[in-house]
Amino acid sequence: GRLLMLRRSRRLRQNEVAASAGLDPSYVASLEAGRRKPPREDIMERLLCALQATPDERDEMKRLAALDQGLRNLRRGLDNNFEGVELLEAMARLIATQRLTDELRGRLNALLDALASTGKLS
Repeated sequence: GRLLMLRRSRRLRQNEVAASAGLDPSYVASLEAGRRKPPREDIMERLLCALQATPDERDEMKRLAALDQGLRNLRRGLDNNFEGVELLEAMARLIATQRLTDELRGRLNALLDALASTGKLS
């Protein structure tokens, strides 16, 4: 994922990033492989510092983490037979990857939550 690409672009090894962030190298490996849920905000901040991420890279990583968590919440709240799950996931991706004001992002996320809780798109 993006964490792996960012680390490689800096020519850093996992154990270097882990040591700089005060994390276990196996945890960093699991995050990069997508086997772990997004890290807490404080851990994400430590990783971004260790990677010397630019402000734009930081924003992107935080949006992607929010997207992943939002999709997990969305799937958890939906019935397996819900037909609109792909549309809701696409909307969640769009919300997370576009530059929106915090207020608009919050309102759109609330709408997604409401749609997911009712299981209806109409």
